Amino acid sequence: MRTSVNPPSVSQLQNVYNINNPLVISTGNPDLKQQYTGSLVTRYTFTNTQKGQSFFANLFVLKTNDYISNAVFIARRDSALAPSVILYKGSQLTLPVNLPGFWSVRSFFAYGQPVKFIKSNVNLNAGLSYSRLPGLIDNIKTTTGNYNYSVGAVIASNISEYVDFNLSYNANINLLSGQPQNDQLSQTAGIQFNLLSKKGWYFQNDLNNQSYSYKGSTPNQSFWLWNISVGKKFLKGQKGDVKLSVFDLLKQNRSITRTVTEVYVEDMQSKVLRQYFMLTFSYKLKNFGNPPLNNRSNNNFRRNF
Repeated sequence: MRTSVNPPSVSQLQNVYNINNPLVISTGNPDLKQQYTGSLVTRYTFTNTQKGQSFFANLFVLKTNDYISNAVFIARRDSALAPSVILYKGSQLTLPVNLPGFWSVRSFFAYGQPVKFIKSNVNLNAGLSYSRLPGLIDNIKTTTGNYNYSVGAVIASNISEYVDFNLSYNANINLLSGQPQNDQLSQTAGIQFNLLSKKGWYFQNDLNNQSYSYKGSTPNQSFWLWNISVGKKFLKGQKGDVKLSVFDLLKQNRSITRTVTEVYVEDMQSKVLRQYFMLTFSYKLKNFGNPPLNNRSNNNFRRNF
């Protein structure tokens, strides 16, 4: 059992209007109290070294008093908030407030098992989380229940020092109670493999597909992210390495995120750096030498004495 205190930030306390978006004006609340959170954490681990099996499970339960939430007020008519700040009809004013009723629970499970006939390890994982988010809209208390389910599998192989691969899949389902139009399913599938020749040439491949499916009006999206590298190890002991890498070979990379709050759900797509090339050289420093024999003998003599 643990407890923690989280004070409000300076921006949450400042009674200053943010009018960057005239349709959603925000301000701080100097009367905010600090949050007080109690948490319960449990873990279980099991390993069988003879069979190479492993199992891990954990559970987190959080409850917060004076939770810092958001209050939203929708203007019924044009209103003057300050001499130079007008809240127009239909626009919103948001400010942080302390509300009771926040709690969340999260769990995660993982299991690993070697599979000899394919010289690989199979790892399975699953997770479940629930958050109860209190809010306030026009002085009416609201509660948002956010459910999140996840499953995944990884097949990792190390066939030899010259060949290895990794296959992975993960699915994540996000549900909001009473809001089926905001349900989201995100999936990621990928393959990575590395090839190395005895002469020091090597090839690396990392290919992933990410897809997002929605029930509402938000359009479904799917894209591929493909990175490849080719290089050569040289010099004595193959300490030198020259590599040419290509990131986002298909020029499809993008960033898609979802934010769930007490009063709204936001799906955002941001611009990110797309295809680029990079040439790198690296040199390994693995051995700094041994001290002279005379010095080692003197050190042993001092320790014995």
